[in-house]
Amino acid sequence: MVSLAILSGGEATRLGGINKGLIEYNGQSFISIIIKELSSIFFETIIISNSPEEFEVLKFPVYKDIYKHRGPLGGIHAALTNAQGNAVFIVSCDMPFVKLSIANRLLSYYKNNVDAIIPTINGRLEPLFGIYSKGGCEIVDRMLSSGKSYSIRKYLDLINTVYVDIPFSNEATRCFTNINTPDDLERIRKTNIE
Repeated sequence: MVSLAILSGGEATRLGGINKGLIEYNGQSFISIIIKELSSIFFETIIISNSPEEFEVLKFPVYKDIYKHRGPLGGIHAALTNAQGNAVFIVSCDMPFVKLSIANRLLSYYKNNVDAIIPTINGRLEPLFGIYSKGGCEIVDRMLSSGKSYSIRKYLDLINTVYVDIPFSNEATRCFTNINTPDDLERIRKTNIE
């Protein structure tokens, strides 16, 4: 069983500290768009955020980071710790164009002896749209508690990771689009990508 976990704990300093999951696009919040696109294929949907009150309206369980100020790896750890599934499909809340077809492709590689399944496109890793098994929980916990490294890439090097090359296409490029700056936001609103 695989759970869906949406990470919405970033500080979004380049967007003035706004919670990126609550940014609206075509009348819906980013996080609502992601849930609508992906949640039907997963055992459960959870949200990782240090501001759970902001997501009460969505009626999904919200969990805080256990290790604060550890970046996305801290969010992945919180998801692995709290999810009921054997593995967690991690999605960053600032990816409003995620595609069910690409999620299904990654899920087709999921096996019990794999700790992570991470897509790559044009040689670039996309670790915030991937599958993480609970089998790696002890290692990520050790990394975060040591205070030495919070690098997802380093974590992936320490565990049994399968990398899945996603062929370049407009759909794939959109799927992995992150909204990090006011310019990014303005661009998608102008082009109105669907």
